[in-house]
Amino acid sequence: MRMRLCCVTTTPLLTWQVVGTAMGLCPSRGAIQTKFKLPDEAAAAEQMGAFLALMEPLVGAVLRLIEKNSLNFPINNKWG
Repeated sequence: MRMRLCCVTTTPLLTWQVVGTAMGLCPSRGAIQTKFKLPDEAAAAEQMGAFLALMEPLVGAVLRLIEKNSLNFPINNKWG
């Protein structure tokens, strides 16, 4: 079976492999906390909450713009 290398036409197996590899390259939670000088999980959650409060409206606006202008690509494979 031929596959085009595109996010829309990849197989679940290929997606699983890419995500698995990417997650394996991520630093541990403890290493991230140390690098950002966060004393504990509560401090990390507080800072992440502040970040998400700023980013979620932006992401929502972009998604609405994409949908309004029919720019969202349909999934054209047998899995989606």
